[in-house]
Amino acid sequence: MTQFFRQGGLVRQVWGDLRGEYFQNALLVGGLYVDVANDIVDPRKPPGEILPFAEARLAPISDFHHFS
Repeated sequence: MTQFFRQGGLVRQVWGDLRGEYFQNALLVGGLYVDVANDIVDPRKPPGEILPFAEARLAPISDFHHFS
């Protein structure tokens, strides 16, 4: 990822509603959704997840009550 960033690739933090199940923080690396701590809430999940962003199903939080 360091080489990608040094060559001008976009790396930024994203957050939102992951698949209607989690309030999620992750990285957007180019067009990839990267979660380097995927197993924090559920240790049965793989330790990391990398998917094309469109397949990750990360949606914006719609309003204050979205996760209340």
